Amino acid sequence: MRAFDARLEAPGRAAPPARTAAQEQPQPRITAETVVVTRTAYTEGDCRQTLEESNPAPADWVGLTRPDLERRYPDAVVETFTPERVVITRTAMGCPYRGRTILLRQGRVAVYYGTPNDLGPLQRETDITADQLTDKDRARLENGVVVTTDEEVDALLEGLQH
Repeated sequence: MRAFDARLEAPGRAAPPARTAAQEQPQPRITAETVVVTRTAYTEGDCRQTLEESNPAPADWVGLTRPDLERRYPDAVVETFTPERVVITRTAMGCPYRGRTILLRQGRVAVYYGTPNDLGPLQRETDITADQLTDKDRARLENGVVVTTDEEVDALLEGLQH
């Protein structure tokens, strides 16, 4: 005689939905040790700046899952979500820093957002060292060279390498 499960075989009754593997596994959650990287891409006019901040998870985020975070910030994209690291990207209008400043930083050529009077965050550090520069280029970069676009940055950096 075979076993009988009235829930599955009773006439007019639908079988309960099967549970998927995703439903059975616990979702990752943000912890106090999670590093949160926030990227803000500014897209107004010719401004193409992306600023990035990295901080410990705020206390009120501890315990949140990816869907919780997506509901809380519907205008952002959650790119990465693990208990160790969360990366969130959003776009914003405006342009926080006009221009770029290229200068020597700890013996290397670096590019910052902003101008020498309003220097913003580091955009990137290059592999070009001070000892690879001519005396004239080194003197210019000690004061900072201001350009307005990423194309001008690329052209200036290329010129320093020759």
